[in-house]
Amino acid sequence: MTADVRFMYEHVKQLYSNVKVRDSSCKRKDWEEILDKLRHQVPLRALSCLQLASKMSSHYNILTPRKIRTLLKDVGHDYSLAGILNSELRVLKTLDYRICCNTPLLHVDTLLAMLDRFVASLKLDELRRVSIKLLDAAYTWQCQSR
Repeated sequence: MTADVRFMYEHVKQLYSNVKVRDSSCKRKDWEEILDKLRHQVPLRALSCLQLASKMSSHYNILTPRKIRTLLKDVGHDYSLAGILNSELRVLKTLDYRICCNTPLLHVDTLLAMLDRFVASLKLDELRRVSIKLLDAAYTWQCQSR
């Protein structure tokens, strides 16, 4: 299950559990109000998941909160930068901060960190830049060959 699907499943499950345990005679009305809020928040939550995915899979072309704010405004939703950051945090908390981040870049960073620890004479910034260019080239080649 992808992180965005896992998030929506867990988020709705948590919200429903909160309504279910309330001492309220209006549980159905409360749930309907929550569903209305959820419908309104779907673009924000979807872009928050996309933003996290971009951070995990890209080293420099990430979706920033400002880009997300612009995208949301284009579809008629006006959120503050703080609201966008809070949405990203909500996604992370709901998933217990467990999102898949196993990318080639992660392995490169790990290897470079190990090299830095044991081989002091290497120019790691230069190696990292070259590694990123190679990963970009491989990704571009892979996408073009499909």
